[in-house]
Amino acid sequence: MKYTDLSHEQLVNLLVKRDAQSKLGLVWERRDHLPDSAMNADFVTMNLADSDSCAGGAPYRNLIIEGDNYDALRWLRVTHTGRIKVIYIDPPYNTGNKDWVYNDDFGCPDDRYPQSTWLEWLYQRLMLARDLLTEDGVVLVSISDDNRSKLDLLMEEVFPGMRKGSFVWRSRIGGNDAGDCYFSVNHEHVLVYGGPKFRFGGNRKALAHYSNSDNDPRGDWFADNLTVSVKYTDKRAGNAYYPLHDPKTGIWYPCNPNGVWRFGSKQFLKKGQKLKKASMEDLIADNKVIFPVGERTAVWNTMDELLDAIDRRDVPFRGGVPVLRQGLPNLEFWVGKTVGWGSPKYRRHKSELKSEFSPVSSWVRTKVDEHGAEVGLIELSSLMGEEGTTLLNKMFGEKVFDYPKPLSLMTDLLKQVASDGDIVLDFFAGSGTTGHALLALNAEDGDDRRFILVSSREKTGEDPNRNLCRDVCAARIRKVIGGFNGTEGLGGDFAYLRAERIALEDIAYDFTPEQIWVSILAMHDLPIVPLDTGRVVNAAITDDRVAVAYCNKFTQEAEDMLRRLAADHSVFVYTWTPGLVVDAFRGSNSIEVRAVPDEFMKRFHA
Repeated sequence: MKYTDLSHEQLVNLLVKRDAQSKLGLVWERRDHLPDSAMNADFVTMNLADSDSCAGGAPYRNLIIEGDNYDALRWLRVTHTGRIKVIYIDPPYNTGNKDWVYNDDFGCPDDRYPQSTWLEWLYQRLMLARDLLTEDGVVLVSISDDNRSKLDLLMEEVFPGMRKGSFVWRSRIGGNDAGDCYFSVNHEHVLVYGGPKFRFGGNRKALAHYSNSDNDPRGDWFADNLTVSVKYTDKRAGNAYYPLHDPKTGIWYPCNPNGVWRFGSKQFLKKGQKLKKASMEDLIADNKVIFPVGERTAVWNTMDELLDAIDRRDVPFRGGVPVLRQGLPNLEFWVGKTVGWGSPKYRRHKSELKSEFSPVSSWVRTKVDEHGAEVGLIELSSLMGEEGTTLLNKMFGEKVFDYPKPLSLMTDLLKQVASDGDIVLDFFAGSGTTGHALLALNAEDGDDRRFILVSSREKTGEDPNRNLCRDVCAARIRKVIGGFNGTEGLGGDFAYLRAERIALEDIAYDFTPEQIWVSILAMHDLPIVPLDTGRVVNAAITDDRVAVAYCNKFTQEAEDMLRRLAADHSVFVYTWTPGLVVDAFRGSNSIEVRAVPDEFMKRFHA
């Protein structure tokens, strides 16, 4: 639209319309001239570097991708859409450290908002990553205090309605005073955005406080609180504010006005009220209420005696507050009653647990005693940033990477969000901590989680031969798999892939059979193996007994091989000559033909 051709009134109307459509959220300059915006003019594929893959040879279930993560994500949208359970990233924090390869300073003097270039750079990648998640998938993003609020708003823009919360963890030791306010920034955050079906694994509950001292046939139990934190005047209290009677001893127990009984009473129901769950009388009959034994009791024979006791504060207390005091309803009820000082409890059986796991909260853990009670905070020394650096120095004998994440932090995070069969993607993989943590978890519990790590070369003008992905990330995972410095290897594998861009007009010439085969295997969740160039048809069988085949040139030999496959399997055939294959198998229900490169282009531009 040429705004110069519009009248003053038309321009005003456009501004009014724009302002009326403004929404709550993050604002930044969307700049078309960012380098990444031009990348859609080409196609992305992958080359298998078998010699750089994990020692031991194919097949490979895990992937390490060397290349720009924007390229890698575009390829993964072809091969892994809707299949990634966990995405963890530790992106540049935009702190102004210009000596890093990503040039961790995305400010632009022409921007009204200094962080616009950084936000747009991340936005493009997150938009691609969003399509990869499963319905129960989750995105975890590390960030420091500097731009945490902006990143949270950006995540809301990309993943609307998916915010679950955030964790904070201590990243280093020392004063590290930021500015002159005497505030330490020795901590970082992990933002959590999950799909509609996402759930954390939770922390196993401490169950040592359950026992069965009286041989209850229903099993182990403990004495739980019989009240809830609801004031008696609150509408939520319903009919739960009433005197509780022990039918065996005749003792009455006043209800705490600041925390009414957990269960209602049949005896004290008001007209028209109904109980939605078991009554207190039913629970008492079922031996689910534990009344105090041998505690103090008192009897006030007149109202004056009761009021005198209230004035002297010689009445039962709960939480430092008298449960009988002037102004409470029905005080006359307590005249002539035997009143107990103790607190009745609820016999909670272990069998009542909905889960043996409690929800995840802060990453600041609490110490618990042998009974499961919290007794203090744990100093998270194992989660300090020094742990990551120390481990890498031990593995390589020198400093090879700045500020790696602690292995223990990543292990704890992945333990909460990834289980058997899940794929974990880290497209800012750096030194490979995510892959290391995943292999450690697999070795610990026997599950088969898989990783996709994306790391760039990070070469510079001063060091054009630098290759962080190959020489640090992949080298680290190789050491972890095979063992290092006398430690036992954790097992595992990885295929080493190198991203390559192909001009759209050159796909017919430059999209090689080897690249096509890698993409086919990845699309069908099959282990990566090199193409056998000596075969006219390369084929693999999926877990559900479906054959996937690539036919570079359709010959009589190729037709015979496909017929043998189709005799026992449903077959997906990828080929440059779909018409010939369709004609040869016309009427067959066992073979579906997919054209190359059309099938990949359709997915690439989806």
